[in-house]
Amino acid sequence: MATSLLSSSAELHVLGAATQRLLWLVIALAALGSVVLAVGLQHLEGLDPCPLCIVQRYQHLIIGTLALGAAFTRGRLSFALGVLTLLAALSGAAVGSHHVWMAQNPIMASCSRWLFELVNNARPAQWLPALFRGGGDCLANDWAAFGLSMPAWSLVFFCGYLIAAWPALVMAWSPRSSVRSAG
Repeated sequence: MATSLLSSSAELHVLGAATQRLLWLVIALAALGSVVLAVGLQHLEGLDPCPLCIVQRYQHLIIGTLALGAAFTRGRLSFALGVLTLLAALSGAAVGSHHVWMAQNPIMASCSRWLFELVNNARPAQWLPALFRGGGDCLANDWAAFGLSMPAWSLVFFCGYLIAAWPALVMAWSPRSSVRSAG
């Protein structure tokens, strides 16, 4: 009886680690895929991203990279990368929320000139202008799918990352987790 409890507990631990890894991989693929989709739409549809779109693009790439790191590391490093992923998703949701609010309240909002200059003068914009340079209007609603604008879809993705990252972190923090026992 005690042996069967021990083996089922070990099996649950292995299942938890596999689930954590799967959640981090789903987040990474969704984040990196969203950037590929945005860049594809930019070039195929002739869309010009605004500075807030570019900031969110950076955030999706950061989230994807951190989640990929959390998926392929163990112990405290994986947990720390997971926490950073969660924090990056929170900041992305904040920027996405602001962008959606601006689009809903065009009289009260505008895209600031300093953000435009900051985004377009950054090194990545110099190195990869097709990916990180944008001159579009933050208030323009040039594209929509299923009734949601591009900024709204970005916000949906950020919320999805938060929803997926939370259980992965809770599993990592559990007493039988590799985070607490190893590394």
